[in-house]
Parts: sequence; C-alpha cells; structure tokens
Amino acid sequence: LELQANPKKPAEGVVIEGQIEVGRGPTATVIVQGGTLKVGDSLVCGHNFTKVKAMFNEYGKNVKIAPPSTPVRIIGWSDVPDCGAQFHSAKNEKAAKREAVTKMVEVRAGQAADQQDLMPTSPEKLFAAIAATQKKTLRLIVKGDVFGSVEALKSALVEIKSEKVCLDIIRSGIGAISKSDVQKAAAGGTEIIGFNVKTENGVQALAKHHAVKITHHSIIYELLDRVREDMVEMLDPEYRETKIGAAEIRAVFQVANGVVAGCLVVEGRVIKGNLARVVRNGKVVAERKIDTLRREKDEVKEVRAGTECGIHLENTTDYKEGDIIEVLEVHEVRPEL
Repeated sequence: LELQANPKKPAEGVVIEGQIEVGRGPTATVIVQGGTLKVGDSLVCGHNFTKVKAMFNEYGKNVKIAPPSTPVRIIGWSDVPDCGAQFHSAKNEKAAKREAVTKMVEVRAGQAADQQDLMPTSPEKLFAAIAATQKKTLRLIVKGDVFGSVEALKSALVEIKSEKVCLDIIRSGIGAISKSDVQKAAAGGTEIIGFNVKTENGVQALAKHHAVKITHHSIIYELLDRVREDMVEMLDPEYRETKIGAAEIRAVFQVANGVVAGCLVVEGRVIKGNLARVVRNGKVVAERKIDTLRREKDEVKEVRAGTECGIHLENTTDYKEGDIIEVLEVHEVRPEL
C-alpha cells in the first residue's frame, strides 16, 4: 500500500513495555509511529508524562532523534506507562504535566462512579454483597519486573476459577517489594507475590512483624501452582468415611456406669476410639465414638469378625436388640477448588 508516516509532525506512538530500572526510575520502551521524537520533547501518555532527557536504541546506545518506526527506551517518566498506551508530544513540560493531571482526575472520577454503581440498591443485592464478603478470599499484591509480566500474571491469575475461594488482586505494580506494599498487605490480610523482583532493605523484618507472607518466583507456572496451593489451604478440611466393620446387638446390659451393648461382630473389625453409628430399621439413631470395648472382662483395642464383645458409645444409652453398630474409619482428604 506504500504507507508512509509524516516525520515532520509532533511525535506520537505506542508503548511496548514499561519497567522501573535501578538508577533510572520509571522507563518505557516505545515505537514512534508518526513525527520525529527528539531529546528535549515533552510527552504525555495517559496520566503519565516526561521530558525526554535521554533515549536509547535497541543496542543501549544514546540517540538524539527517533524518526517513525524507530524503537527507543525513554527514561524519566512520572510513573510507568501502561503497555499498549498511546503517547504524543506536548508543547512543553508544563503543558504535558497539566494534561496528565487532568487525565488522572478523569480516571479517578470514573473509578468513583464505577464504585458507586457497585453499591447494592435493593435488599437482594445487599444480601448478595454480604454473602460475597463472607466468602473465603485470597487477596494478593502482585509486583513484577516489567509491565508486560504483571499484566500477563494478572490475566493468568484471573483464570483460576473456584466456587469455594475468591481471588482478589487488590494491587499490582512494577519494581521491588517495598515497605508500603507490606503495610497495605498487613491492613487487609493480603499475600505479596514477587515475580523477578527483590525486596527493599528492611522489608523482610517488617513483613515478619506484621505476619505478611511474601513469595518470590521466576517461573510463571510455579507461581500459579503456588497460588492454587494457597487457595486450597484456605478451604476447610474434608473427611471421607469408610466402613470397616459391623456388629449386631444381641443383648443390652445395665452396668454401674450405664448401658453396654452385648454384640457379635458380623463383619470386618471393631476398633476402640473409632466413629460408629447405631442403625435401627435402616435409620441412624446415634453416631458417636466407641469409648469402651470389652472382650469378656478385658478391655481391648480391637475385636474381629465372629467374636462377641461389649460396646459402649460416648453419651449414648439408646441400644436395642437387633440394632447394627457400623464402625467407620474417617480419613481427611485434600479439598479441591
């Protein structure tokens, strides 16, 4: 199509990547799509701005001008620009700052309006909002080395779906994990995840003091697996019952300490301390632990099939001849999201 850009108009383009560099602060790699970008130009990108004091090409060499289709790294931004955001030249640094501040005001006004829209306006919505706050929630602060990594992480984390545990990314940013991150995490019971970043001096001690969990990762799949593990740990334990034996009540004896069921073990084994349920005509009438198990006059720990024994369940006296005492083994199983 013989498409051409005009190199003589004010510079404009798109941000490819943004990060915080040690000694340079917020930087952004951009591609100039129109005009010619020069050192000394003032740029606006959303609510961020900068006066171009230095530019570097893909080889790290300092360049003075960047014509259309040129990628350059620009330092000195007020904050890290978003990937994919458009930038353009302003008349001067003062004008660039004024435009960026105006954009920030608009963004905050929009966020306030969105928050107002989320407020419940009916009893049904109110109860739904209350239920949502009572649901188990894993809150995260995500810090990464570059903007692209943070965006990719947030997209991947949002894909972790669970009806039992919510995942809430309350804050994300670029650069080392700071004391400010720990203080915000401590206020909301939040975990901090760092991807290819370090912690600033004094952060670990502060995190230990506030019991804030900080994890560092360099592989995104390991990070996602760790988050899933943390979500599972928030779930209440689940238990699985397995029937290991049964005894039929042949007689009921009154003793000094209460009532004891004289039984014949008809299946498997009966173990003292295990959970047992009394079944009468197909219905469960009691479910307690076996606190006494006797073979003749001796206290025993286990009785197997074909053996007569005396059984007493905790806080239970409701035994009748013909009842079946089912003995269970309870296993804790790993819950699933």
